[in-house]
Amino acid sequence: MSLKKMKNVKAICLQTTSFSWIDVAEAKKQDIPVMNLRGFSTEAVAEWAFMMTVNVARKLPLIIKDGWKQDFSKHQGVELKGKTAGIVGLGTIGTRIAEICNGLGMEVVYWSRKSKDERFSFTELDDLLKKADFIFPTLAQNNETTGLITDEMLKSMRRSAIFVSIVHKIYNHDLILQLVKEGKIYGYAFETEKEKMTDFEGNVWVGPELAWCTSESFRRNAEQWTEAIVKSVKNDYSTQVNK
Repeated sequence: MSLKKMKNVKAICLQTTSFSWIDVAEAKKQDIPVMNLRGFSTEAVAEWAFMMTVNVARKLPLIIKDGWKQDFSKHQGVELKGKTAGIVGLGTIGTRIAEICNGLGMEVVYWSRKSKDERFSFTELDDLLKKADFIFPTLAQNNETTGLITDEMLKSMRRSAIFVSIVHKIYNHDLILQLVKEGKIYGYAFETEKEKMTDFEGNVWVGPELAWCTSESFRRNAEQWTEAIVKSVKNDYSTQVNK
């Protein structure tokens, strides 16, 4: 339904972090605050990203597609300790992934438009793609970030690079699949509801879009959503995304 027809709406309280499916610009024109939920799934998503990372590093996609056969040459994985993790976007999730990587003895570099953290090393985006062994894009997809990671940057990745994605549309998905297929990078992990691991060649991990789905996340989600609704009734729009 068009927002223009919703004459009595005073605020929109989303139960999600993402708001890409809401016309926030139109809502602003109609003077309707749009609020999202933040941080309720940070730990869950960061841990899911770590799970994807280990699966690709240890070549689980190849092991599965080979029917669990033991091939000590083909299925030889790599360890994370001592490797370089590159975080693209140092928001709450990016920061938590950086902390996990740091705790595993990895060197952490990052690029971020706004956030800074002295615990980790800032680097330009193109340099990050060139030097990192593990690359984690964590920026929300919007008009500013769509296509942020260019094809040229992707082609500059090291042969040892593993691309672990919890976001979409800020890079060329098909190009990364091609790079894995041609053996130009080590592996790729992403979420989708439409395809499965056996649909792709090479070390490509595919899982359903369940990164956020834990009992703890559901509890925090319900608590924050209720709080946001109560605040909006009191004209408190502290999590508004369309100011």
